[in-house]
Order: sequence, then C-alpha cells, then structure tokens
Amino acid sequence: MAGKPHTDHRSGKQLSPKVVVALVMGYSKNGIYSVYQTSGKGEMFVFQDGIMQKGTWKKGDSKSPFQFIGADGKKLAFNPGQTWVTLVTSTGAVSAK
Repeated sequence: MAGKPHTDHRSGKQLSPKVVVALVMGYSKNGIYSVYQTSGKGEMFVFQDGIMQKGTWKKGDSKSPFQFIGADGKKLAFNPGQTWVTLVTSTGAVSAK
C-alpha cells in the first residue's frame, strides 16, 4: 500500500492471500461515493496456484450470495486460505505476467 508492503495491523506480518479474485462490473459515482453494480453477472479473473483463470460471477440481488463459475461452466473452487476480492471496471484493468 502506497509503495510499501501491506501488513496486518496487529501482527505486523505482510498480507499474502492464497487467492485473488477480480470481478468486472459496472461503476458509477454518487457524490463522493463509488457505486458498483453488484447484482447481475459479469466476467471475473481468479489468480491461484500461479495461474489466472477466467470465469463468470453471478449474483441475483443484494441478499443473494455471489456464484463463481469457471470457464467450463462448473462452480469454481478456491484454495483454502486468505482470499481477496477486488472490483474492477473493465477487463483492461486486469493483467497477468
């Protein structure tokens, strides 16, 4: 964060999620607030085990859980451990090296 390792406030250890999920969804602003279109469906990118997988996220409404579907159409399994989910506004905002 801000050019420095992102660390846990209590332990001081650097955070290192096992899985990072980037959900592509609509975005707008409401005054100073960011507003994301968190229901419906969209593309997603999952980073785990040193690879990037493409898939689709789905969410019926504000009370429904997210569903994460792999490119093969099956529910995507995440590795156990810390998982970070981030929201992005376009597929161009995601890159893998």
